[in-house]
Amino acid sequence: MVVEHNEKELAVVNSCYLLSFSTISKHGYPVTLPMWYVFTDPSFYITTKPSATRLENINRDNRTGWFIHSHDGSRIDKEPRWVTYEGTVTDILERGEKFKRISGMFHQRFNQSNDYYNINNHPIVEGKYVILEITPTWKRSSSSLEM
Repeated sequence: MVVEHNEKELAVVNSCYLLSFSTISKHGYPVTLPMWYVFTDPSFYITTKPSATRLENINRDNRTGWFIHSHDGSRIDKEPRWVTYEGTVTDILERGEKFKRISGMFHQRFNQSNDYYNINNHPIVEGKYVILEITPTWKRSSSSLEM
């Protein structure tokens, strides 16, 4: 099932840099961490080190959840916007052309001109990082709840 986004949801997804990513621990509890991401419909991509616990969790159970939240705190009357997902890790990229293409998307999105995060301090290279492709199977958002 392909999850489709409306205009407001895409605005949230494309304007934020972090998502809260959850995996299931070996004890059956959620483990949630903030992660940098890129989005190319219908999938999200995040990076991790090959030795990370989250990768162990995914190899045991590839079901995940993630949450993206945007809030403009400059005006009190602006409401927060969010999108939350359930899905699965559909691919683990370790090297190859797709790895290079997605790595390039990270480098473009988080380049030197971005004051929030400079990817040049943490370059995504084969052997040092893996890229996780996460594909949503369900979503809910603040705009889908509007009446």
